[in-house]
Amino acid sequence: MNHPATRNSAIDSIKTLLHEWAGWHIDRRTGWPTQVAFATERVQSSNRSADTYSEMPEEITRLNIEIERLAPPFKRVVSLEYFDRRPQKTKAEVLKIPRQVFSQRLLWIHEQLAFAMFGEAVS
Repeated sequence: MNHPATRNSAIDSIKTLLHEWAGWHIDRRTGWPTQVAFATERVQSSNRSADTYSEMPEEITRLNIEIERLAPPFKRVVSLEYFDRRPQKTKAEVLKIPRQVFSQRLLWIHEQLAFAMFGEAVS
């Protein structure tokens, strides 16, 4: 049985990775790095190609694969939670489920992704 700190650490780590995953996808949708002044300047002033900046980090790639393995309703919960800035109550209403069910599904998803990414059961 895992120590509670281990469980919280794994869940916190997966939440951080999910925020990075969402940020990466949001950046890609808005044209990153070509529309970001810092990245554009860096690409222009270095010998690296722009492709270096458009590659998805390995951890985010692994997380993306694990998210794709989830059933569609769970992928929808992840997308709403990390791409939509509205309150959780509103996100639950979009799915036509109670907020508590949305929260429970999200917790289950965090646990599943933490297990898939870190290989430790978080019971």
